[in-house]
Order: sequence, then structure tokens, then C-alpha cells
Amino acid sequence: MSFAIVQEEGYIRIHVYGLLTSRDLVELFPADAALDAGGEKAPDRLTDLRDVTEVQIRFADVEWYAQASRSRELPNAIRAAVLVRNAVQSGMVHMFRTLNENPRLVVEIFEDEAAALAWLRK
Repeated sequence: MSFAIVQEEGYIRIHVYGLLTSRDLVELFPADAALDAGGEKAPDRLTDLRDVTEVQIRFADVEWYAQASRSRELPNAIRAAVLVRNAVQSGMVHMFRTLNENPRLVVEIFEDEAAALAWLRK
């Protein structure tokens, strides 16, 4: 997997593409968490999974990511819009959303980018 993180106006875009494995989640987490370090306000996120070509992760991997997110101290509540293309991607994000216990992290799943951006800008 590869990913790119870009500052957009009012939010951060995380574009994930290629093969997604458990190792990729371990690499992505600190990069995502670093976006909140040192700032007064943590930015909202738009994570785009639509170019992920294959998902090779298990429940335990998603559970690890949720546990790591749970312990994250965010300076404010953030919205995380996740763009998906298929049922596998959607299922993975639903699993994370169910396991997420960080009250400052609100996750929503979208297939339409315009709808995701509208939700982020509310």
C-alpha cells in the first residue's frame, strides 16, 4: 500500500491506494496521528480508500487500529469521512467504526465524495 497526505482547505485528505495489509495500518497510524501533534486544533479527515486494489487485513488488525485510536488524545473532536468503492472496504470501515471508542473521533462512510465533503463542512 501507498498513501499520500495532503492539506486541503479545512481538512486533511489521506489517499490510500494499492494493496492494504496489516503492516500498512501500522505505518499509516503514526502518520495520521502526527497530523494532530503540536497543533491547537486537530483537522478533520477525508480518507479515500477507493483506489485500494486488494485488502489483506483481518479483524485483529482492525481491532488493533481501533485500540490505538482509542488511546489517542485529540485536542478537539474531529470528523473522519471515509470514501469507499466496494463492500469489502465498507465492511472494514464499519468494523473500525463499531470498535472505535474514542469519543472525539466521529467516523462516517461514503461512496460519494461530494456527500463526504458536505458532511465534513457542516
